[in-house]
Amino acid sequence: MRASVLKALKTIELEERTKPKPGAGEVLIQMKAVGICGSDLHYYEHGRIGERVAKPPFVLGHECAGVVTKVGPEVADLNVGDHVVIEPGLPCGECSSCRVGHYNLCPKVLFLSSPPNDGVLMEYICHPAKFTYKMPEGLSFELASLAEPLSVGLYTAQKTSIQPGSNIVIMGMGPVGLCMILAAKWYGASNIVVTDIEPYRLEIAKKIGAMDTIQVNHEADRAGLLAEADRLGGFDMVIDTSGAEAAFDMAVNLLKRGGTIGGIGFPGGAKSTIPLLKMMQREIVYQPIYRYRHTFKHALALLEKEQEAAQLLLTDFFPMSQISAAFDYAASNKDKSIKVIIHPDK
Repeated sequence: MRASVLKALKTIELEERTKPKPGAGEVLIQMKAVGICGSDLHYYEHGRIGERVAKPPFVLGHECAGVVTKVGPEVADLNVGDHVVIEPGLPCGECSSCRVGHYNLCPKVLFLSSPPNDGVLMEYICHPAKFTYKMPEGLSFELASLAEPLSVGLYTAQKTSIQPGSNIVIMGMGPVGLCMILAAKWYGASNIVVTDIEPYRLEIAKKIGAMDTIQVNHEADRAGLLAEADRLGGFDMVIDTSGAEAAFDMAVNLLKRGGTIGGIGFPGGAKSTIPLLKMMQREIVYQPIYRYRHTFKHALALLEKEQEAAQLLLTDFFPMSQISAAFDYAASNKDKSIKVIIHPDK
């Protein structure tokens, strides 16, 4: 079978690998759609994220959907022909975090496409049935592949307690930020304001449910956002997908006393400067978000309901035979591209 393999920085090539066989509790899945994630691009361009280094040869990709083609022993709930998505994090199931259901915090988790674990940009993968979920009938493979980034949004909504009537700001309109809009709507937020520097992404955000859009590199827009926060007495939550210190400072100034920052984006360095005194005086809560847990079935249900909106996030499509061109395009067209989808069977 073919696999897309990172050979060096900005160099991905197709190579032949042995088709895997499912073991006990596993299914063999033919990959039909794989989304290029921001982390994939980071490994492609820089070779590392913090201390995690992608040592070639390495396979990227973890946002995916496909078809079950073979079922291993001890699998009861999946059958050949089922359309499925996978949850890419495989916890140990035995540590203290796993025992209380917080498996996203498992220190031994094997997360696909996070070094040293290969990802899914290949024609076939084997995956535990326990972390493989049937897609709703009629949902496309491309839309279903958004279940992974949408899971980040749903988990964030849960952890920050977004509820009917919430006034929120979402900073950064990459795929996760846009998925966050869908999640916030799902949980009943009444006022969703979003920020970015790219007009195209703000336009998409407006179409899928943002009530107001702020181009943060425009001084007048930033002033207007602060004025709106003052009028409201502060926003209930600010969700930051960028990790930038400037965004964090802005978030503190936008929040009401007792408000919550949901931190999705990783900071640029191992240490960050935060306005701790101001946060203490206002009892601002910082809620870190690390991946997700128990979200994929909810994500698939939401995608089934919001197909028209979610489709706007899928902007570009490439066969895996053009994998190098796909990554080059995703890396250099962030101003006009949201989510690039690879078709491994083409």
